[in-house]
Amino acid sequence: MAGEGQLAVTIYAYNAESLRAVGGPIDWVAPELIPTLLYPLTMVRNAPHPHAAALFYDFLLSDAGQQMIAKEGRVVANPHIDPIYPRMKELRALLGTPRVHINTLEEAPKYNQEGIKIFDTFLAERKA
Repeated sequence: MAGEGQLAVTIYAYNAESLRAVGGPIDWVAPELIPTLLYPLTMVRNAPHPHAAALFYDFLLSDAGQQMIAKEGRVVANPHIDPIYPRMKELRALLGTPRVHINTLEEAPKYNQEGIKIFDTFLAERKA
């Protein structure tokens, strides 16, 4: 926010909204196709306390757990819990539409290489 760049190709909307909430000079737009990451929870095969992990998962999926995550500014899976930043509702409205694409593990290398090419092209043109 100190003027290092005028454009960020990838930014989490909740980060931008948290900066806007304290007067930061930032804005964001949702492009035509929004690549989305899922952050799954996993448990190791021989976890010493697997039942505790299961209880933690249950908590995170409960209304209280989803509210806790939403208070961090994130869009949560529970449709009855609103994000703390009103503008984030426009992202939640896009869930389940063709504009949101959840990258699979198999697709990641392809999209990563395409993204690197676009990034390199942009930087190469900008330096010229």
